[in-house]
Amino acid sequence: MNTAHLVGRLTHDPETRLQAGGMTATTFAVATSEYLPGEAEEVEYHAVIARDTLKAAAGQHLAKGDLVAVTGSIRTRTWDDDQGTRHYTTEVRASSIDLLAPRSRASKWTPRQALPPGEAVEELASEVTAMPPAIGNPEEA
Repeated sequence: MNTAHLVGRLTHDPETRLQAGGMTATTFAVATSEYLPGEAEEVEYHAVIARDTLKAAAGQHLAKGDLVAVTGSIRTRTWDDDQGTRHYTTEVRASSIDLLAPRSRASKWTPRQALPPGEAVEELASEVTAMPPAIGNPEEA
């Protein structure tokens, strides 16, 4: 099974480009972080490519700094440059992209640790009650 799940922030605005074969695709990079006890934060950068209907949505609705969840498959492409040197690139071919928080909203969030315990619970409760019911959940229909 070839499945990748990423949650991270876009490092640049999505770019739509013409690829070999005449197809267009939207590309962007997602930065993910891993925190290991007693060690420094490790950051990885992942190239993501969106095709078909996802390319239009990604190009219109995503921007640098947005927090996204990307699901897709890992692909490696090869190409030869003008000097005959072979190059390789590995990317995630997106099958779904979820915008978790736009940068403008994310920058206004207050970390929960900074709030007094009672206020954090009240704030979380108001966010949960304000959320729409889940799609396909028969208990909330």
